[in-house]
Amino acid sequence: MFLIEYLTTKEAPFTLKKSIQLLIVSYFLVLISSFVSNIFIKLIDMVLTNQLHIKSLLLNQKASHSRIFRYGYVNGVIMMCLMGPLIEEGLFRLWLSINKTHLAISISLLCYVAMGNKWPINFHSYQIYLELVVSGIVFFISYKALAFKNEIVIHFLRSKTTQIYCISILLFGLMHILNFKPIHYSLFYVYPIFVVPQMIMGYFLTNLRVKSGFVWAVLLHIMINTTSILLFL
Repeated sequence: MFLIEYLTTKEAPFTLKKSIQLLIVSYFLVLISSFVSNIFIKLIDMVLTNQLHIKSLLLNQKASHSRIFRYGYVNGVIMMCLMGPLIEEGLFRLWLSINKTHLAISISLLCYVAMGNKWPINFHSYQIYLELVVSGIVFFISYKALAFKNEIVIHFLRSKTTQIYCISILLFGLMHILNFKPIHYSLFYVYPIFVVPQMIMGYFLTNLRVKSGFVWAVLLHIMINTTSILLFL
């Protein structure tokens, strides 16, 4: 409860110095907590592999990460260290400002991702332009709808900030279950344990976004993913 209370504590806008300090502290706390939680996750993975005789879930995750580089290391690095953080922060944390423009952008971005965005982007295919047009239409409709009911929607969302922050953190973590494909649906209760590091990361990203702003959360996400890339290579 203390962590959630700290997350929702209203503070004066952070100065540049304070934002940099929070960025650095958050980065190292994410690394430390991920290291510790991964020790327990590896133990659980060993038990599952030995007792259920299934392929290691962590090996599935490693294979998933390897597929990012199938179009070359440059494209893989751009996706992991730039596009990935921008898209994920846009989906899960941009709208936490409870601003109609940010909400509309996040909704349109969700639409774009749901249509199966591909990387690297093929500008010679009509599909990318169709996806961008559809996403633009969704943005326009969402913005107008939110503007029409602006006071009601904004007031409701701002009265539920604690729940919204928690949902954002949980969804961000659970989304990373897709990194463990193929999914063993009979082990649905196990997968949330394997994405605990991402939930912890989501907490610090959310805290930084709320306290310092969207750009700072993107920077932290880029730093964490870049570190992961360096360790992976």
